Amino acid sequence: MTNAGEKRLGAVDGLALAIVLLVGLIHLHQPFGGDQALITTIASAMNQGEVIYRDIWDAKQPGIYVFYLVGGKLFGFHEVGIHTFELLYMLSFSVVLILTLRSYFTHRALASIIPLLTVGMYYGSSINFFLTQVEALVGFPIFLALWYAAKSSEVGGRQRTYLFFSGLMGGVVLLFKLIYLPILVSFWLAVLFDSILRKKRRVLSGFVQICTPIFLGVLAPIAVFLLYCVWHGILGLVCWTYFEYPLDMSETLDFSIKNQIPALRFLIKGFSPVIAFGLFGVYDFFRGRRDLLTVNLVLWMIVGLGLVFMQGLGWTYYYFLLVVPLGILCARGLDALWQMLLSGEPEGVSRKHSIALILVVVLLFSPTLEVLAFKGRELARYGFALSKEDRLRYQYGLYGLYSDIDAEVSVLSGPESVPGPIYVFGDPLFYYLSKRDVAIRIPIWPFLLPEQLEEVVRDLERASPPYVFVGDKFIEREEDPRPHRPGAADDAGVAALPYLASYMRETQRILSEKYTPLHESAVGTWYVLRDQE
Repeated sequence: MTNAGEKRLGAVDGLALAIVLLVGLIHLHQPFGGDQALITTIASAMNQGEVIYRDIWDAKQPGIYVFYLVGGKLFGFHEVGIHTFELLYMLSFSVVLILTLRSYFTHRALASIIPLLTVGMYYGSSINFFLTQVEALVGFPIFLALWYAAKSSEVGGRQRTYLFFSGLMGGVVLLFKLIYLPILVSFWLAVLFDSILRKKRRVLSGFVQICTPIFLGVLAPIAVFLLYCVWHGILGLVCWTYFEYPLDMSETLDFSIKNQIPALRFLIKGFSPVIAFGLFGVYDFFRGRRDLLTVNLVLWMIVGLGLVFMQGLGWTYYYFLLVVPLGILCARGLDALWQMLLSGEPEGVSRKHSIALILVVVLLFSPTLEVLAFKGRELARYGFALSKEDRLRYQYGLYGLYSDIDAEVSVLSGPESVPGPIYVFGDPLFYYLSKRDVAIRIPIWPFLLPEQLEEVVRDLERASPPYVFVGDKFIEREEDPRPHRPGAADDAGVAALPYLASYMRETQRILSEKYTPLHESAVGTWYVLRDQE
């Protein structure tokens, strides 16, 4: 990826990587949110031989399940296992950022702090709900697609190879989330326009020479997944899940610009120093230091922000899609400012200047460091969560619902409890913390179309799992089918599905005919199958 002289990591690089490692270690014991619990449950089911979409269904693309599956196989299907794999992934990303961006800056020492401005800012701004979300993980392959695309214009005879790898990384991105295709297309169009306008290639020949290797690269990982779909007979189901389901479901969701306000407030509050210097980096680009890599970073910011708004639900973690370009542009702004202040040749910059710049960065991002210090202090307060008891106390302290649900699933671990899968009308954490399988194909209740709700009710009656849990929010919706707005943790207003009430009544009929209330609390009610009492 770099010249031979740039492949070694120096002492400052090692220090930055050590900080990233330390920051990641602080997050290993963070409790799962509902999304992480559901994906871990699905990945664990896949590890046992179940086929995604056919045997257990969710609407996400396969990349996130494969990530959790690999992490679970290597380190275990639990918080520490998945977060350990994420940390190794982020450390690898940090090394790639350092090695690929050294030549991007006038003062190459700035490449050393890129991991702190990207991966470090991600960890420093994340609560447990945000870790291992697609938007954070996808930054690695998007960056590689961007870098290979930009580099292809500089490598002469190896252009096709670089474009192929750009397409390959783009294919990986699409396996994580199809909606990010416009970001990738913007990179490749930038290369095409550069070829036509700067290198004076003919439009048709330039299009063929550039798009052919990109297409082959994109096709490679997608072809592997398509073969998986054909082998398991789920190609039609996958097409429906990726294309028809989102369009039909979007008609029932409350898309409003007001949904974005809390998330935008989070972005500005948590990343204001990065945004400020990033804008200075963009200014420096328009001032004269123009290059294709910066063009692509700006395109990533603009197109990515548009896609975040287009998704419309306002979930805060969507904005982690922008952390990587923001961090790199921030470093570019620092590079330009440093050059302006010193007004000398970079070779004349002393080690003291490099240390001074690092100290300035530390002071600028002290709010993030303060958050990380708080997290570290909390972890130390609970004995670094080294024992099971300390880990649980630490997780309960961070996320009160974790302790509530853990107490609820203890009903299933008593000496008289009946083994077998369960079904939950509530938080997927019930599946994860109970270590029980999902009784039917669709593990979640909200965000379902009428035909899916009908399937849930039909399969629930047919499977008759020994235990069913009905959360308090589900009960509230059944009693009051007016538009419902989830709590602050959801970060979005979602209108109640207009067809939901009838399926709720049908579910209540099944419960009244076949089940008996076993345990009731403020969280919800457990029901036990009558012949299992």
